[in-house]
Amino acid sequence: MQNRAPGNIAFRCMILICLAQTFWILIHYKFTAELSEIIQRYPVGDRGTLYVVLSNSGGATVPFTYHYFIHRSIGDNDSALESLREEGRAFLITRDHDAKTTVVNQRVEVVVREKILDFSSPAFFRVDGDYVAVDVWLDAQIDSNNDD
Repeated sequence: MQNRAPGNIAFRCMILICLAQTFWILIHYKFTAELSEIIQRYPVGDRGTLYVVLSNSGGATVPFTYHYFIHRSIGDNDSALESLREEGRAFLITRDHDAKTTVVNQRVEVVVREKILDFSSPAFFRVDGDYVAVDVWLDAQIDSNNDD
């Protein structure tokens, strides 16, 4: 029978604790792209705005992504960008820098011809404690030869 040194047992326990903590962090960490700049805004209804936000945080080898948010109207771009970073949820993420966007009352229409990374509809935004739903119509005809 082999005796185990107390230091060896403590070392193994520390390794197990570190692995468990790493696993917990990976499960609970919210992986999000860094929002760089608001490149377009469209009024939605009386108090909402559609923000198209560029994310160029991928570096030279990763293409830009464009994040579409419906959010309460905020006049200043810096304040709006900070609010989107903290509480925004993009309803569309695409690589299409030429996507055509139209807003008709409480409906958003987007025509995309390049890769879509995420999409959800309807989109919601909150104003004064109330949630406002906005229908999103997506026309996506992706060219398979242009897929990343």
